[in-house]
Amino acid sequence: MTSIIEAYHTYCFPSVGECIYCGAKDDLSDEHIIPLGLGGKLVLPDASCGKCAAITSQIERSILRGFMYEARVVGDFPSRRKKDRPGTLASKLISREDEVVEQDLPVGKAPAFLILPIFARATVLNNQPPARGMNVIGQETLHFGKDVEELVRECDAKGVQFQTELRPTEFAQLLAKIAYGYLVATMGVFPREETPLLRLIRGEADDASSWVGSHEYKLEVEAKNPQHALGVVTCSNAENVQGFLVRVKLFAKSGATGYEIATRIPGWKQYAAQLRR
Repeated sequence: MTSIIEAYHTYCFPSVGECIYCGAKDDLSDEHIIPLGLGGKLVLPDASCGKCAAITSQIERSILRGFMYEARVVGDFPSRRKKDRPGTLASKLISREDEVVEQDLPVGKAPAFLILPIFARATVLNNQPPARGMNVIGQETLHFGKDVEELVRECDAKGVQFQTELRPTEFAQLLAKIAYGYLVATMGVFPREETPLLRLIRGEADDASSWVGSHEYKLEVEAKNPQHALGVVTCSNAENVQGFLVRVKLFAKSGATGYEIATRIPGWKQYAAQLRR
């Protein structure tokens, strides 16, 4: 297994020279493997054409400006528009009389909660038929910023209320993008017909549960307490054909559960064809 800790300074892999998503060789831009907005510093130079960059950027925006936004603000994660960030966040406190009171708190004194979905393991890895959509079987909550007990005590309240809107399919697309980019970075460009993730990333397929799922594991680099951790694992099918999984653990230092993505799977089209029967 290969794995890597997120770099403390920007680390550029060798230039790819073609779009990793479609093969175009013009209008290329750099690709952050983990989004810059999550503190990602691993970069694939010259790896995404304008058309594909627009698609992947939209996926990132829907997540980073969606259910991850407040955690990113309170956690002081990078942003290309940091000057536009709010100075306060609305927090909902539960009063002693069980009333919900909304109060604007300075970002430095506000708590933020990030709910991450826990998925069933990818069906291709679990000896199950391929599946559409995403199978969410649970969730976990990560906390950023102000200690909640301290905040409640200072505000003479009973608790804090929060809610969020998860986007499981878009989040699975983001995980697929991270996994695919990391495998290209570590192994080089491989035949695109060997990965099922391109159709998922482009929004051309609704079979994320087949390839993306949660899984319990520990990467060696987690001993160094990284923000995020990535790893590659080899796998073999019944015919002993070798494939590759990518393990993606976002917010590893916060104790988040990891995700496992079937990234390079020879013969995946025959498996996926079962959905159309």
